[in-house]
Amino acid sequence: MAFTETSLGDIGHLGIDKLFKVESEKYPDYSERIVGTVIKTKQSYYKMKSLAGFGPAADFAEGAPAELDDYQALFVKNFYPERIGKMIEFSDDVAWSDQYKIIVGLQPAIAKSFMLKVNMIAASLDNLGFTSTTMGMVPGETLYSTSHSNNGYPLSNMPATNLAFGPLAVEQMKSQMRNVVSARGDIMPYDGPITVKVPVALDGRAWAIANSERLVGTNNNDKAYARWKIDYETIPYYTSDTAWFARYSDNEEQGGFLIHFKPYSIEKLSKDERLFNRYVASQKLVVGWRDAHGLFGTAGA
Repeated sequence: MAFTETSLGDIGHLGIDKLFKVESEKYPDYSERIVGTVIKTKQSYYKMKSLAGFGPAADFAEGAPAELDDYQALFVKNFYPERIGKMIEFSDDVAWSDQYKIIVGLQPAIAKSFMLKVNMIAASLDNLGFTSTTMGMVPGETLYSTSHSNNGYPLSNMPATNLAFGPLAVEQMKSQMRNVVSARGDIMPYDGPITVKVPVALDGRAWAIANSERLVGTNNNDKAYARWKIDYETIPYYTSDTAWFARYSDNEEQGGFLIHFKPYSIEKLSKDERLFNRYVASQKLVVGWRDAHGLFGTAGA
């Protein structure tokens, strides 16, 4: 955008007590809360390959050879970054009459806009998790599915019927996430905490579940199972008011990721013949998923 005295005429006039911007002054980084794993690399692309590990040890008789086992290759994919950028320019006249330091504050304002975009990209992993078939390791598969490729073994990380968010739905989610099998058909025990992610519309419901010792919303005297080893995160970048998600809190045990290829940077370009000062900012990153294990999503109801 080009700033001129016409577009920002008031910055040269001292008759205003305060100028303010209507957007939020701060955009906290939500990316790790959403995707779990955040990777940094200087490579031009990131190559991932999935393997099926060893099966359980087998009995063998004395004098007989032990069972031979090996890894099985599953999927391989190169993840290429998305480039995001923004350029601003302003005339020398604007810079000279910048009484309210609006121009001086443009660089941190740009950094905030990039943080906003990074959060939106991270949230797109879940927002598009029921429709996009290009964000993961497995060609043609959405992140959340009842029939994931798993070396021929069943793998579902969403309920057969959408679940409205609540304590009993959280109980079903925990059971489903901890009953998945590996690409060898073996149990995959996980006894660590789970992070449940909800949109702002479900924030109050999540707070009630997280802070109620009994089964919230009912006369049931049972202890609140939905509090046990569960953390709740409210994500303001979710586009649905009913969809909610979960992931293993241990980043290594779940499959979501965000890769930073080139960190945010801003550069001053040479002044052009119009006497305009120019700055350009850019960043390169990509969001995706490497494995459906440790992830759960439902469109809600």
